[in-house]
Amino acid sequence: FLSETRYQQQTLQGDMETLTNFYMDRGYLRFNVDSTQVAMTPEKDGIYISLNVTEGEQYTISEVELVGEMLGHENYIERVLPLTPGELYNQAEVTYTEEFISKYLGRFGYAYPTVTTVPE
Repeated sequence: FLSETRYQQQTLQGDMETLTNFYMDRGYLRFNVDSTQVAMTPEKDGIYISLNVTEGEQYTISEVELVGEMLGHENYIERVLPLTPGELYNQAEVTYTEEFISKYLGRFGYAYPTVTTVPE
């Protein structure tokens, strides 16, 4: 948060995004930073940073279902997906899966396939 003894808002924003990703990769699909407070220490030689967060429930994957035109590659895509029912929700794996399917289908004629995950 401090750069050469100076507080930088964009560094705090980046760290809050890292914190959000940490929780999202561990099943907390509805994690939220509710508020932030930044205050100077009484000696004015540092700062206090407080984050009020809501973790929410921890979610697991109950089902993985492919819907749409897969050009006959559904079986292969289902076999190589890293998402497995019963595992904790992991945003990084969901993003990887979306990108993998998009690139894979792109090799077979879809120039700009749209892959969207829909949590229920």
